[in-house]
Amino acid sequence: MLENDHPRLIRNLINQSDDAISIVDPETSLFIYVNNKWCSNLGYSSPELLKMRVIDIDTILTDSFSWKEHVKDLRKAGSTIIESEHRRKDGTVFPVEINLKFTILNRKSFIIGIVRDITERKKAELLLRASEERFRRLAENAQDIIYRYRLYPERGFEYISPAVTAITGYTPEEHYADPDLGLKIVYPDDRIVLKWILEDRFFRPVVIRWISKNGTIIWTEQRNIPVYDDDGKLIAIEGIARDITERKVSEDALLESEKNFRNLSEMVYRADPETYATIYCNKAHERLFGYPVEEWIKNPKLWEDAIYPEDKERVLSVLEEAKKNLKGGVIEYRIIKKDKAILWIEDHFSWEVDRHGTPVSLNGVAYNITNRKKVEEDLKKSEKRFKAIFNTTSVSIFEEDFSEVKKVIDDIKASGIKDFRKYIDENPDFVSKALQMVKILDVNDAAIKLYGARDKTELLESLDMIFTPESYQAFKEGLIAIAEGKIYYEAEAFNKRLDGKLLDILITIAIPSEQSEFKNMIISIFDITDRKKMEQDLIRMQKIESLGILSGGIAHDFNNVMTGVLGNISLAKIWAESDEKVKEILIDAENACFRAKELTQQLITFAKGGSPIKETIPIKGLIKDLTIFTLSGSNVKAKFDIPYDIWPVEVDGGQISQVINNLVLNADQAMPEGGIIEVKCENVEINKEDILPLKTGRYIRITIKDQGCGIAREHIDKIFDPYFTTKQKGSGLGLSTVYSIIKRHDGYISVESEIGLGSTFYVYLPASEKETCEKKEEEKNPIYGKGRILLMDDEEIVRNAANKMLTNLGYEVELIEDGVKAVELYKAAKDSGRPFDIVIMDLTIPGGMGGKEVIMKLLEIDPYIKAIVSSGYSIDPVVSEYEKFGFKGFLTKPFNIVEIGKVVNKVLKEE
Repeated sequence: MLENDHPRLIRNLINQSDDAISIVDPETSLFIYVNNKWCSNLGYSSPELLKMRVIDIDTILTDSFSWKEHVKDLRKAGSTIIESEHRRKDGTVFPVEINLKFTILNRKSFIIGIVRDITERKKAELLLRASEERFRRLAENAQDIIYRYRLYPERGFEYISPAVTAITGYTPEEHYADPDLGLKIVYPDDRIVLKWILEDRFFRPVVIRWISKNGTIIWTEQRNIPVYDDDGKLIAIEGIARDITERKVSEDALLESEKNFRNLSEMVYRADPETYATIYCNKAHERLFGYPVEEWIKNPKLWEDAIYPEDKERVLSVLEEAKKNLKGGVIEYRIIKKDKAILWIEDHFSWEVDRHGTPVSLNGVAYNITNRKKVEEDLKKSEKRFKAIFNTTSVSIFEEDFSEVKKVIDDIKASGIKDFRKYIDENPDFVSKALQMVKILDVNDAAIKLYGARDKTELLESLDMIFTPESYQAFKEGLIAIAEGKIYYEAEAFNKRLDGKLLDILITIAIPSEQSEFKNMIISIFDITDRKKMEQDLIRMQKIESLGILSGGIAHDFNNVMTGVLGNISLAKIWAESDEKVKEILIDAENACFRAKELTQQLITFAKGGSPIKETIPIKGLIKDLTIFTLSGSNVKAKFDIPYDIWPVEVDGGQISQVINNLVLNADQAMPEGGIIEVKCENVEINKEDILPLKTGRYIRITIKDQGCGIAREHIDKIFDPYFTTKQKGSGLGLSTVYSIIKRHDGYISVESEIGLGSTFYVYLPASEKETCEKKEEEKNPIYGKGRILLMDDEEIVRNAANKMLTNLGYEVELIEDGVKAVELYKAAKDSGRPFDIVIMDLTIPGGMGGKEVIMKLLEIDPYIKAIVSSGYSIDPVVSEYEKFGFKGFLTKPFNIVEIGKVVNKVLKEE
């Protein structure tokens, strides 16, 4: 009975197939037979289609000539599979895959075709390509190294981004050629970390050193992700490496294209509606699953047993539910093949019923969708990897849709506008309108953190606050770059964090090609605030050092002259003791000389290498006394917050006094109506994680905060520059001097200010481990003494003034103008039995032997020599560390009779 039903059964199966099946006359391309699927696919009735030709509905085979050529090729091949497009009755076009076979029956030729609508497959392929394009653009715009290292079956790089060349000097090809290159470039001491990673023992972010191709050391931060197979075996490592030696980095990535082939073999079956035992199946079952057709028929449980265990309950439940209403449907599930491999199938089923409505069979067509499932899984993995990199990188990234802006730009250019910059300048509203057209699709975690937002929503709602006028200018230049067809754009601008702090940022954009839709533009934002500060510091130091060369020379000559003036005035004061009027005039003149000395000392502070003469002092008393003294007579009051246990510092007391005086004076002048100056000291520890340009260690931080008018943003970067001032009577040297002194003390100074809210200066000074020195009250009267002194100075005015002062103090003095004669005279005096008790030497003698060279020779003659070095320009380390060079004392020019007497007396008393 079943054999007699075969033709009817096959016709029913063909009509119920989800593929369009037809028989065509090869001569005329007329349809001889079409099944129901042809009619539903195209919207024609069967009679209508049987009057039509293939060339009426195919968009590629559109005329008799192309049809004949096609038939000619098919006749030679016997069968083929092609892709084409078919046109429905309503004019719409859809993609199809056609399985063709040329056959001859009773000497008549036929073409049998099985046509499948592949619209969904094409959509899946398009989605995959779009995802890959998004990931590729991100990787190519990133400046970190992205890689995948295979561990099994053999080790080697499957991928490493081109950024590796810029960072290490080694090309990706060199990495592909040498599987061990990734280990070889690691600094020897750090290779153990990489070995732990390869042994599946360590997957936290790590910082390791690399050795570049040119031999330089590169510090990198690596984030690695382990990749395991189904058995839990580590088979690969994926990761990102960032060059943290410099902030400027580049990133590139390339993903290999994934090709998707779909198995077109379809399985036709008929099963018992109650037991689901197979009644009939075609050869495709045997070809795909490995079980012979006979086994499918003989074993009633074969289909159910072959269903993947995790899918079985779901599949049977769907069938039972569908049977209640005799509804057909589609189920996706896995089948275990005879060789234990797993296939995904898409099962299109329907119920055949008798005239009473009772189901007599379950009929269906099943398709192998394993490759499609792989595409979908790859798509999910691609999205997951994209998201992982997107949110792992430390670079702030905005993914933006520029398609609407690009269309407008193209329309403007098409209208004949050639100079787009000129067009924008003439239409300034275009920039703000274009900004409104841009849609932000996504931002990464780094961007949220950079701008101080709690989450993505808060960041996107605060864009108006973040943007500054410089941001709009950068956006304008970006639009011009797009219009001019550039492939890369970068610009520096200011942004604001949500807490109001300004950020210096670098914006980089990898601009797509002209043909791109500009729907997924990747905008990278780099925080360069610290870099800009360091650049400004460097420029400022260069200015100061340039000024130092000039000011140092002036100070040297000026102090020599002032020594003669100040020395003679101090002598005249002694000789005019009885004449009060003369003495009063001389005191005024001496005070003027001291003021001139302070000014030259201020200039000397600028000089390159000018070293402070340090001693360990308690900073609390110095700051408090100086602040109170500076504010005496002012309507501004000071509020102190200085703990009793503030660490001591090793500083030049005079120079640090200058710092405190200048900062307090500036704060006082910023509040003409009066107010409070807050002066605070704190003990702080600077660690490697701190961004301050200081060595790690202990520091004290001095904070001086006023309630004044504040500093304008355009001025704040210039306040430490020499001669920059906004005061009508200012010299522009005060804060420059402060900056230079702090630098000489290995410290740091910074400022925060806002118009109308005042300014806050922060000074960092290294803390000292030494005990503080107690200050003795300075001697104000000349100290007399006896002894033979040899005085060496190339300036006659200095020699004469010093000679008069020393003679007046009771000393026997011999003068000499150069180092060679000084050595000879000292040796001769020693040999004669009338040695000199002290030698006073000028540190610098242009064109001759100065004090530094002379002391070395004199120490060879007399290891116990008592020598004093004198200078008016302290650029040499001899000044701050004179004892290391063999001197017993230091005398600063210009000096008076009290100062020279005190130093000589002190040195003479030393054992």
